[in-house]
Amino acid sequence: MKLIFKIRSITLFILTIFSLLNCSGQADLHKKDYELVNLTNYQNKLVVYDHCNANVETITIKKDSLLINTHQDGVYRKKILSRIRLNNNEFLITYNLTENNPDTVHLKKKNQLWDIDGGLYTEKRLVENYEYIEQPCIECFSKEECDGFLKKETNEMTTKLNSKKVISNTVKYKNTNATLVVENKWNGTYYFNGGEFNLDYIVSVSSDDIKLTTQARQYGYTDQLKAVVNGDTLGLFHHKNISGMNYDDSRSYDFLKFYKSSDGKFYFEGKLPYLPEGAIEFEKVK
Repeated sequence: MKLIFKIRSITLFILTIFSLLNCSGQADLHKKDYELVNLTNYQNKLVVYDHCNANVETITIKKDSLLINTHQDGVYRKKILSRIRLNNNEFLITYNLTENNPDTVHLKKKNQLWDIDGGLYTEKRLVENYEYIEQPCIECFSKEECDGFLKKETNEMTTKLNSKKVISNTVKYKNTNATLVVENKWNGTYYFNGGEFNLDYIVSVSSDDIKLTTQARQYGYTDQLKAVVNGDTLGLFHHKNISGMNYDDSRSYDFLKFYKSSDGKFYFEGKLPYLPEGAIEFEKVK
């Protein structure tokens, strides 16, 4: 009898150890805060897609609150009413959608991904495992609205630069990650004529380099650029002056954008002398 009891005790001890080992990687919404970043299936792969509309960007689960961060409307704080664990990595969270209207979301963790009511998320600490892609503004708003957003963005950037508190480029486009060549799909010559003095602006991309050229009788230059690729967007930085006007305070630029919109057209954004502000369509001429 004592031997049977002893065997049962040892078996129970072993099962307990295995149970603890199996649970060590499980999610625990009762003891830990989670900040989850929304992922999008883009061209058959999961990416962090910066939508230009009111899409949910992150969901943060805290001790008593659910924080829903949207692109346009900011953060919604909702009080958590209950948490129910269905199994090691599956939960139901009920929260106050409005004062007298509770709602429930279903969460399921699988490896690095969280399924939240059909949407896929990853923990913020793992976000660097996914490519970042920014949706062009013009896909959500009119050209006039995008021009207004860019003007506001540029003014804010100038204020920050003048105060010397912040570098103008965010983590989305790091100068240190820029390269002198990009994939062949960008190869071509892109052209715009206009602005205050009716100048020619040319962006040329080849397998050897990326160049920005401005042509006029009294004013002209060619610069070699370097780029950070984010999906259908090139973040452009000055690399060196090749010919013409020197790169100095009279025409210095910290950051330019060149991207292909969903309509197949190409747009350029950046603060260059005499170039109109906002999203400017560049025609692909070859």
